[in-house]
Amino acid sequence: MFFIGLDLNATRARAIQGREPRSGLHVPRGLPLDGDERELPLAVSLEERQPRVGRAGVGLCRRSPHLACVDFLPYLGDDRVWEGGRHRLDAATALALVCVHLQQRIGRTEGVTVALPAYFCTEQAALFAAAAERARWRLLGSVPSPLAVALAAHDHLPWSGQAIVVEVDGYALTLAAVAVREDWLRVLHVNTVPRLGRGAWLGRLLDGAALRCIRLSRRDPREAAETEQALFDQLATVLDDNAGEGTAELVLQTPHWYQHLKFTPSELTALCAPLVQRTRDVMQQFLAEVADLGEVGAVL
Repeated sequence: MFFIGLDLNATRARAIQGREPRSGLHVPRGLPLDGDERELPLAVSLEERQPRVGRAGVGLCRRSPHLACVDFLPYLGDDRVWEGGRHRLDAATALALVCVHLQQRIGRTEGVTVALPAYFCTEQAALFAAAAERARWRLLGSVPSPLAVALAAHDHLPWSGQAIVVEVDGYALTLAAVAVREDWLRVLHVNTVPRLGRGAWLGRLLDGAALRCIRLSRRDPREAAETEQALFDQLATVLDDNAGEGTAELVLQTPHWYQHLKFTPSELTALCAPLVQRTRDVMQQFLAEVADLGEVGAVL
């Protein structure tokens, strides 16, 4: 019997599949959610006749932002609307499309457990559960993602006291204090900082790369929507996969010009230095807020 563990935030969904413990030794494996890719971008494209879930929406966020429904998950239950062409979606409708897409990937399973963002309130968790049930998931339950992170890490990195779980998605930087005991875990305090979300970091990298391109070629890739989108997509890959792991190479190409850009890890770090300092300030303030809750034994 197979079970699914799903990790969901404003930016993407990831999943693993495994058997129940009684069925013997089994290593859970990643489950492709978007073609052969492990991650499904939580985005909806409004460009075509039918809304498309996944990378098509992300590929429009700079080229045609009015046709991209992205980072909608935190607005579940709100009245915010994304309109493009003949389409008009709120967060609940976008989530319903995502749930249907995921059900096609999940298939028949004995049950699904979901880790939801720490900034989700009880009402939003209930709305998510309703959307999953309408999509015919066998939803067993959900937990705040900081609990899942702390539980997974504690087996490999034992500590005493509370853990601070730091997460970044398209909506915000989120800090959560988690208490871990022998037989229970509990979220003690959460601070959500939207101004330090993933988009802020990508924006700093995008502007820095554009300035480098201007110095080398006197051309600004942000002046053409297609070129800006291409640069944004490459920087998103660098941020997700290669940050701090060697030189990042970016290629910009239009019908009229071509430019090759290189950034060392230290140069990327320098571009984001102001955001790093703001994050340090937020962390120091958060540590002061949770000081009375016990000693901090780990940052995850």
